[in-house]
Amino acid sequence: MITVDPRRRQDSRLSVFVIAEPLPQSPTCARDEVIVAVHGFAGKRLWMRPFCARLRSRGWRVANWGYSSLRGTIAEHARKFRQYVAFSLSGERRIHIVAHSMGAIAVRAALAVGPVANLGRVVLLAPPNHGTPVARAAERILGGVCGGIADLSDRPDSFVNRLPAFSSVDVGILAAKYDVLVPVASTHLHDEQGHVVLRASHNSLLFSRTAINLVLAFLETGRFERE
Repeated sequence: MITVDPRRRQDSRLSVFVIAEPLPQSPTCARDEVIVAVHGFAGKRLWMRPFCARLRSRGWRVANWGYSSLRGTIAEHARKFRQYVAFSLSGERRIHIVAHSMGAIAVRAALAVGPVANLGRVVLLAPPNHGTPVARAAERILGGVCGGIADLSDRPDSFVNRLPAFSSVDVGILAAKYDVLVPVASTHLHDEQGHVVLRASHNSLLFSRTAINLVLAFLETGRFERE
């Protein structure tokens, strides 16, 4: 269970601000909703900027949230993300989340704590929802220094395989047909509202115009609409 100690509210607020780019306040933006983008393993906010730029070009306000994916556990990343949403975005009318790879699992863990009052829809990109054999092999070497790798193992008792299902959340999933890191079968969730497999690799999903169109279709309507 991920908890936020109210006695650390002030310190937590400071800590989450330094790992998220300022949320644009554009007077010309047609929407009063926010998309929060979350990168994956070994990534940084920089990796998500082209993706975020395309979302902004469609009239959305976008927050690009980052975390130290090579250090700490997914539970720790999830706690920081929950704090960011609670303290920095609580005043927004509605927020949506688009998360890639490990970031998707951190988001799932953060939302497992309890409902977020202003949460809209969630899209997960190439999420290892049932773990990945690559992580299981790598944890033997790197698990001691990078807890997140062990968390993503496809072992039945791994962190990701012990996460509960989403509760009252509209979630859509985009998987990559040529993903050598996360098998397509591992991306499914029992409670998914939509699942599409694109002709892409694990990371090229982030640069796919089709992926952008599908993401926005799901955020707007709750289902994927193919071009």
